[in-house]
This record gives sequence, C-alpha cells and structure tokens, in this order.
Amino acid sequence: MASGSWRLRFAVLSVLWFFLLLPAGSAAGAEDATSAPDYDGGDPIDAGFLFSNGRYVRAPYTVERRGLDIFINGILVSRGPEALIPTPNEDPGEPPPGADPFDRFFGEKWRYLSSRYGHAEATQLMLQAYRKCDGYSAKLASSPAAIEVTEKGTGEETCITLSDSWKMRPSQEQMRAGRAARKQYFEQLLRRNRVVSVFDGGEHIMAGSDGQTALGILLSNRTPQDKVLALERRGILKPGDTAAQCIVKEYHEDAQLAERYGRLLRREPLAGNTEAAAQDSRPAQAAADSRPQALEPGGQGGLGGPPARAQEAAPQWRVWAFAAILAAVPCLVVLIVLRKRVPWRELFTTVTMRLRLTQRG
Repeated sequence: MASGSWRLRFAVLSVLWFFLLLPAGSAAGAEDATSAPDYDGGDPIDAGFLFSNGRYVRAPYTVERRGLDIFINGILVSRGPEALIPTPNEDPGEPPPGADPFDRFFGEKWRYLSSRYGHAEATQLMLQAYRKCDGYSAKLASSPAAIEVTEKGTGEETCITLSDSWKMRPSQEQMRAGRAARKQYFEQLLRRNRVVSVFDGGEHIMAGSDGQTALGILLSNRTPQDKVLALERRGILKPGDTAAQCIVKEYHEDAQLAERYGRLLRREPLAGNTEAAAQDSRPAQAAADSRPQALEPGGQGGLGGPPARAQEAAPQWRVWAFAAILAAVPCLVVLIVLRKRVPWRELFTTVTMRLRLTQRG
C-alpha cells in the first residue's frame, strides 16, 4: 500500500510539473523578437544580392532592426554598438588599391584624423583620401562637416557626414536613430542591386559594375583560385583579404542566383517578368536614387558598432521544443515506473481536486 501511495504521489507531481511548464513555455514564446516594442520591420526587397559567409542567400530580402542589431532574412548582418569605438593608434595610411568610399578603412581613417587634428583640417585630409578612390569623385558638400562622393560610372551621389559621435557613448535614443539609419543603408544597397557580402568580422559591398563583374566571375567555370585572382586584378577584392575571399571559397551553385544574374545583364526586374513586379521595383529604385544617402565614413550610418558575426537568429520553435522536452521527461518516467498498474480513476480525481484547490487559493 505504501508503494502504491508513493507511486500515486509521484504521478500527481509529474502531471502538475507539466501544467506548470506549459505557461512558462507560452511566456517564452511570446517574447519573440518581432513582437518586442523595439522592433522595426521592412517590406520584402526583390533587388540586390546577399551572401552570408560566402553562401548565397535567396531573395526576396527583408531587412529588420531588432533592438540595435540589423538582420536580413533572419541573418545578423550588423551588431549594435556595445562600447566606445576605439581610436586607431597608427595612421591607416593611403586607401588600398580598389578601395571605395564605403570601405571600413575610411571609418578608421576618420577616427584617427579627428582625434589628432582640428575638425576643419581633418575634413580636408579626408577629402584628399576620398579623391584617391578609383571611379569616384569627391567634393565638400553644401551641408557642414560632410563630403559628397559621386560614382563616375552611374552618377550616383552619396553624402558622407564627418561627425565626432564615435568619441562619446550616445544615449539609447541616439543609438536607435543611428541603427535605424544603418537599416536604411542596407535597404538602399539592396534596392540599388548592390552585391552585399557579410562574413565573420566584417562586410564587403560591391557596387555598380564591380558587383556585376564579381557575379560573372563567381558563376564562371574557373577554379576558386583563378576566381580570387580575377577579382583581385580588377580591384574588387583586396589581395590577401582571406575573410572577404569566403564569397569564392564557400560558394555553391544556386539556380536562383544564375537566373537573377541573367536578368541583371538583360536589365530586367530581378523579381520576374510580370508587369506587377516591374511596377513594384521602379518606385523603390527611383526613391533610392532620387537623393544622396547620408552615411558616416565606412558606411556606418551614424553608429555602426563592432563588425557583426553573420549568424542566424534562433527560431521560436526551439523554445517550444525545449519546454516540451522538459515536460515530457517526467511523464515518460511515470509511464515506465507505473506501467499499467496505475489507479487511473483515483489519479484523475486527485489531480482534479488539486487543480481546483490551486485555483481557489
């Protein structure tokens, strides 16, 4: 009798354990990032090309801001700032061959110059550095503390703000505003059909003809080593930049990538041949090209933070699966121990009475 009483108590506790875990799992699932108050979603973008750690990510692309982190299709592409941005101890020197105004080099260059010279002198030195970018022209913008760079091939203008915001820890509102600009920066890149490659420790943006050339080399039948050499000869990849070379080393064939590249060569909408797709893409492209984009050196959009580690966000189903496993384990133990010798009627009556007492209490 004592053994049966012990078994009954064990069964009741196991069932109650299940009901206690159920609301906990529900609460955890309710804390999904997309339902959090500090969340900014976006509409799907059918333009552009995204690579994460060398793997092509299929379009369409949805850019989201979750707190201070930026995600594209659930992949973390830009981590929010966690601490003050360090000041370079040495001058980064001259822009490397093939550098464009959006490389992280210019962010480091500006932090170094603005920490050692007055703002006006540092701005003039930055202007000289931007003018050394092949394929771009640069001039002082009409707005104060800004430089306007223009891509010679397309005529696209980008206004780069030179501020000292990196020297201080901004408020939460300032960080949120900077990250909102960072989200818009990625949306603009994709809408302009840029090739965006994010990888552990940084990102690489291939604009205009460079992006189209890079895709052509990537889709060719050359060996990976020949592809890297071809990209380096054209100044698209920096020699010895092994991190950025992941777009070649980790590349896998993808039917959608080949199809969209063909549409890009034919100047067709990347979303498809339908008239609706063409109409959807034109306003977004016109809006993106109608005004200069305000960025900070290195494409940080105000507050870039440390380089992101490209990774996927944990889906909500994992939370539910973990809660279900925790709830199922004691129940399975009960079934194994009691087998078929459980007084089910008495067990059901006891559980019902315990639940009613709990509700009354």
